[in-house]
Amino acid sequence: MQPATSPEIVECRGVRLDLSHPLFTEKLRRAVERGWYEGAEARASEIMVRPGDRVVEFGGGCGFISSFMALTHADITIECVEANPELLALIEHHHRLNGVTCATLHHELAAREDGTADFYVTRDFWASSTRPGAEARRVEVPARAISKRLDEWDPQVVVMDVEGAELELLADPLPSKLRALVLELHPDIYGLPGVKAVMDGLSKQGFAYVPEASEHAVTAWARVDALA
Repeated sequence: MQPATSPEIVECRGVRLDLSHPLFTEKLRRAVERGWYEGAEARASEIMVRPGDRVVEFGGGCGFISSFMALTHADITIECVEANPELLALIEHHHRLNGVTCATLHHELAAREDGTADFYVTRDFWASSTRPGAEARRVEVPARAISKRLDEWDPQVVVMDVEGAELELLADPLPSKLRALVLELHPDIYGLPGVKAVMDGLSKQGFAYVPEASEHAVTAWARVDALA
């Protein structure tokens, strides 16, 4: 982590983040300033993404991981999907701040069917999800079928952090051309049976767990027949 040209703009793993934005709580500011923020996700994406890949990121957050991938890998394209309407301007701001031109932002919720869905926005934006909470604010957002989106975008890599929705989203088969998956699991939401269901499903589709790119709940997967 290094300071950038402004006291409010901090460089974390080569990505410039604007900590003056009110969505950065004190806890998140400390994580960025100490270089901890999304460290496991950044490391996993650095290992699993290859130059020239098409990447789909479900759960764009503040735009850190999409910016990191764009700065780390040459000639990639990124479809950045984020449901939280409060994060859209921040993602675009961070893309501009880092000179990211290969990422396209989509305001939608990854779902099993097209339509609309309730999304619950929390003060800590990383905890916003489809699950209601006492302090969460409900908003209606567009929902798009993940199967259709993956067919349309035809990615080599998917990066997914969707606060527990992965248990449902990964119940259906993934495209055969998908080479790798970076996935954050949420056992606090669906327990060990849910973790087993996700991992068993990926294994049955020919994906192998990649230990060197995984850390705690952030897991990396590669399709065995695509390993080289």
